[in-house]
This record gives sequence, C-alpha cells and structure tokens, in this order.
Amino acid sequence: MSELLSHPDRTLSDHVAEVHEAADALWGAHSGPFGEVNADVREWLQQAVSLHDAGKGSEAFQQYIVAPERWRGRSAEKRHAPLSMLCALSCAEEGGWSWQTALGVAAAVAGHHSGWHTGDGLENLLASDDAVLRKQVETLPWDSLSSALGTALVPLASSEDLVDPSLDVLEDCLAELRRLPPDSGVRYRLRAQLCLSVLLEADKAFLALEPEVRERYLIRRPPKLGPELVDGFLKTKPSTPLDGVRRRARHMVLSALDHADDERVHTVALPTGSGKTLLAASWALRLREQLTAENHAPKIVVVLPYLSIIDQTQKEYTDLFRESAPTGLILQSHSLSERVVDPELDGNTNDFFVDTWQSDIVITTFDQFLYALLAPEARHLMRFHNLCDALIVMDEIQTLPCKLWDPLSRALEQLTTLGNTRLLAMSATQPGFLRAPCDLTPERGGLFSELGRYELKLRHREPLLLEDFVADVVGRLDEWEGKRVLLTLNTRRSARVVRDALAKGGAEPLYFLTADVTPADRLAAIGEIKQGEPCIVVSTQCIEAGVDLDMDSVIRDFAPLDSLIQVAGRCNRNGCGERGTIEVVCLVGDNGRQFSLMIYDQVLLQTTRTVLGDSATLPEEDILPLTEAYFEILKRELNHGEAFTKAWARWEDTESVRSLLRGDSEQVTFVVVERDPDLEEALEQVTQIGDRWEKRRAIRQLAGRLAKVSVSVYAKKDLDPQDFAKRDATGNFWLLNRGYYRPETGLQLAPPEEEEAWGWML
Repeated sequence: MSELLSHPDRTLSDHVAEVHEAADALWGAHSGPFGEVNADVREWLQQAVSLHDAGKGSEAFQQYIVAPERWRGRSAEKRHAPLSMLCALSCAEEGGWSWQTALGVAAAVAGHHSGWHTGDGLENLLASDDAVLRKQVETLPWDSLSSALGTALVPLASSEDLVDPSLDVLEDCLAELRRLPPDSGVRYRLRAQLCLSVLLEADKAFLALEPEVRERYLIRRPPKLGPELVDGFLKTKPSTPLDGVRRRARHMVLSALDHADDERVHTVALPTGSGKTLLAASWALRLREQLTAENHAPKIVVVLPYLSIIDQTQKEYTDLFRESAPTGLILQSHSLSERVVDPELDGNTNDFFVDTWQSDIVITTFDQFLYALLAPEARHLMRFHNLCDALIVMDEIQTLPCKLWDPLSRALEQLTTLGNTRLLAMSATQPGFLRAPCDLTPERGGLFSELGRYELKLRHREPLLLEDFVADVVGRLDEWEGKRVLLTLNTRRSARVVRDALAKGGAEPLYFLTADVTPADRLAAIGEIKQGEPCIVVSTQCIEAGVDLDMDSVIRDFAPLDSLIQVAGRCNRNGCGERGTIEVVCLVGDNGRQFSLMIYDQVLLQTTRTVLGDSATLPEEDILPLTEAYFEILKRELNHGEAFTKAWARWEDTESVRSLLRGDSEQVTFVVVERDPDLEEALEQVTQIGDRWEKRRAIRQLAGRLAKVSVSVYAKKDLDPQDFAKRDATGNFWLLNRGYYRPETGLQLAPPEEEEAWGWML
C-alpha cells in the first residue's frame, strides 16, 4: 500500500512532523512563565497535532486527495475532522485522560479548519452522520495510520453504536465544564483556545511558507527596542504650552510603573492632549526590556477604536522607530491596511505573516482584537496565542459598549495569568470596569485641575429644532471668520442638513466627516484639517475620540458624558489659545424626536443629565469627578454582558462579537469605484484566475483598496442596491454608479427630504 497522503504533494507523516515542528517553535517563542503555567496545555497540543488529521486515513479521503479536482463523491465522505475527533475521544477513553485534556484535545481537533465549536456543535459533529463515520472507520488502515501519525490509535469496530462511547465521554466532559465557577470557566475556555490557536497556525505554516523563509519563521530573533528611543524622540518634538503637563504625566506613570511589582492590569486616566501615545510606547518598551529573555521578547499590540486614530498612531510609531526599525517591525491589522509585512516576500508568505501577526508591533482595531480574544472563527482564533505574553495597549477604552464590560474584564484578567501578558487601558474618561487594576495615575486630579483649555456651555435642557439650529449657525458665519469650528451631530442626516446649509451660506473651507464619506476621503480631509488653517468641520462622532485636531470652538448635539468630554478634547487641544467653548445643544427633528435618542441608550443620556445637574457651564477643571460619578452610576444601571460571559465560558451559543460591538442591523456596502479608477478592472482580472484558492487570495489582496473607497448604509425594505449600483465582475460587490457620491458631500442616495426613510445612521 502506498503511503498515506495529507495533501496532494505531502505524505501524512511528513505533514504531521512539520506541524509538530511549527507548534514547537511557536510554543518555544513564548516566555518561560508561559510554558510553566500551561505545561498541561502543551500536552493537549502534542496530542492534538498528532491526531488532528487522523481522519485523512479513510479510503474516501485518500481517493479524493490524489486528484481533488476529479473527486465526484459526496463531500461528507471525505470530511476528516469528525473522524479525527472520534479517534481522539477513543484515545481519551482508552488512556484515561482527564476531562480537561479530553475536551481540550477534542475541541482543537474538531476545529482545526472550521474554528471553535460550542459543546452542542461538538456533539453534533459526531451524531449528525454516524453512517458516514461507520463507513469511514471500516476503511481505516490502523497500523499504517498510527505509524504516520506517530501515535498508537485505538482500533474501532464499525457498529451501530460506534459513536456512543465517544459521545458519552464528550457529554461527561461538558458536564464537568458547566460545573466550573465563572472565572474558572473563562480560564479553561482561554486555555482550550490557546491549544486550538497554536494548532491552527502550525497546521498552515509549512504549507504557506517557502523553504527559504522557514528559518526566519521557526527561529525568532526579536530586535532590541529600548525605552530610551522614546526619550530621544521626544526631544525632537516642537514645544507646546502642554509640555509641563506631559512631563508630569510621564513622571507619574513611569514612577508608578516602577512600583507596580507584578501587577498585570494597568490603567491610565489623563487629560486629552497629554501625550498618551508616546507614554504608552514608553510603558510597553520599558516592560519589554524587563521581560525579554534569550528567545522571547513580548509582542506589543496597540488596540484603537477608530481607523482615523490608527492612521496617526501608525505615523507616530513609524517616526519613533525610523532609525532602528527592521523590515516588518510594525504591522497594521485592520480593514484598510495593506497585506504586506515585507515587500521582498512572496504573496502567500505575506498573507500568512499578516494573518498570524508575525511582527513585533501590531497596531489594530478593537474589532480585530476582540475577534482574536472572543470570536469563534478560525481566521481570528489563529491570532489568539499572540495575546498570551503580549504587552497590550488599549486606547480610548471608554468607547467599548457596556455589554462588553463583563466578558472583556474577565477574559483579560484570566489572559494575564497565562504568561507574562500585561494590559494598559488608557482614556481621559476611564470607565472603571476592569477588575482590580493598578492605577498608574494616582495623582491625576492635579493635572485635570490645572488645565483651563475649554468650558462646556450646557444648553441641552431646552430642545432645539434642527431647522432653528441651522439658521443659528449660518447666522454665525461672520463671527467664525478666521476661526476653526467643529460641529458634531448625532446622525448622518442631521449632519448633512447642517453641512448643506453652511455650504449654501458660503462657509469655506468646509469639511464633512461622516460615515457617508469613504475612509480614504475622511483621512485625507483630516490631514488637511490638521494643517491648522481656519475652517469649519461638520461631523458625526466618528472623530471625537483620539483624533488629534485642535479647534477654536465646538458645538455638540447632546450625547453621553464621555462623548461630550472626548469631543471637548478637540477644543483648544494644545492650550495655545484662549479658553475655548463647547456648546452642548439638544437637537430634535420635525417630529419632535431627539437625534440623541436615535443613537444612544436612554440610560446613558439620562445618567449624563443627572450628573450635569443644573449647571450652566462646566470648566475642564471640574470634569474628573463628574466622569467618575457617571461611570459609577453606569456600573449599577446597565447590562454589562454577564449573560454573554456565562454562555461563552460554558461553550454555549452567544451573540456574535460583531453584534455586541456594532449592532446586528444588516448593511449594504457600496464601492465608490470612481475614487479608485483602476479597481473595477482589477476585479475583472480576478475572474480570469482559474484556481479558486488563488482567486480568493486575489480578492483578499484587494480588500484594503475596496474598504478605503466603500460606504455602508443600513439596509431598509425600500432600499434596493440595484437602483444605485451594479454588481462587479466577481459578483461580490456593489459598484456605485456615478452621480451618487462626491468627496465634499459623501454618499447621497436620495434628496434630503427623502433620506429619513433610511438615513438615520451614524
């Protein structure tokens, strides 16, 4: 009998040996404490690597893999994951494995292609088509299969009750799992994810990498990056009136860090504009220097809420390491980023390095980070093990929805026990949901109280018709001559009405920043606004947190307190002018409905009204105690996601992470191809590619370009995409027809008076 194959060009024995080599390298690149704490997970991993492709020994799979394109049998007959899991559970029963080992190995083997399975999902894999499993078992060459896998399998007899013993083992394991208290359940889930995560990457490594790149992958040589780089970089920065505040903030944080002992979760609450980006870099580089061992240096993962902040953070880090950065040091991982780590590598290798975060510094979004931590999909879970031992910086943490507070706080707390992981959560308005953090800004009150950059004028108690507000701001154009003014609205529709009225009134230059404008055009406009010339900016809240804009005055439609304070941070940000003013109004439509209630939870808005009380003004110096009171109330009043945590830890069905972050409303995405004229032709060229995997890769290569010129709207029953767009050659994307988009005004699918039917979105 010929050797068993795992792929058309690989024997099963060679593939399993390669996966073991890659898994050993991945595990060895982690810290010593990581290895000690997770010694049992290492054993699970060794078993999972040996058994993950056991099902490929079936006669049907061997017939398929010789020439996949000629396979004409049933798809179920060549599936190998259920059969592999059956073999794993049989080994567990025969070997007397603990329930933790049995379940951890079974989950990894079952999910090594498809990702995480719930407990019910694992049971269904075995029970849904036991006739196929019986047929596959009949054809397994047990001796040669055991030899190829490097482990002794337990031969199974094909019978009516073939799957019953393994189902019993699985059900017993799940029963034990569900007896765990919540924190123990979260910890076990993370450890099982760790096993699967390493297997997912190791299983693909040798298939994706050319031989000449494998040594670079298997033997990590982390570059030396010391905290003195930040000290030197700061000396090149121009001076501002905030330099004194920034120096005191740095001294406070870094001194507290020196006395933090082995605390793993750190928080920083500092005023906007106090230099948090470079302060976080100092935090990360100082800890990296302390924790670096012979073959291990912690990965730095910077997590940000908005693409506009990522752009400026990437620039800051690039400038910081300009003189010392090896190729591929910094990786951007988000929807707009290029899929390139090193331009000298081939396409498949770059794809693999991007997908597995093969860089020392990763700058990513909340979405991608939370998917890696909590989501079940294989493409996200493959990155999870990178978070173990990492130095994680989460900026603007207050932007996370409250219903993620409990799952995130528990998961992060347990994550920090799986090795040397450290977390820094930063914000001007710290929500306080992390469990027992070490506060690195204990004397922050002094920094807040000495600033006097702005004052909020609170006019929100009397509702103001949008049309009256429009008349008011147009009438103030002469007053704003030579000024930099920001008007932040709650919906795209209200922002557009204000923008169009100001344009008609002669406002110039006038910038429009909402989700109706493509990301590329928004980033370009932000770049122009940062030049510091007089202008008027009309936006939604897409720029309120973290974007480094400095405006003379701001008007903000009513919003939760943390949003009000974040947008206030754009007013006189650098403290160069007189005290600026943020006017807070409460806008309503013709139907009397407040725009704020269309976007925000009523509890958030009412809590804001409560803490603001009857004050007519609120200076920056008085902000800190109000924010602390605000978040204390929210801890008592809101759903923090405890039900999600419980289900997630028990391996049950949960609401998707995407839904928790962005809501579950269906969206329609239009690609504005006129903003990238060669894009349509590039999509047509994809259709000429014969190999389906190469075609898929080609589309992924275009993903960043597509995202940069795309605009999404919520799907409504009277919105038919065909009225405004055509399908591209691949059939995957709606290409917007000409006439519905301009960079100055964004997407316009209907006249303003008709937009209300579908346009009440951010």
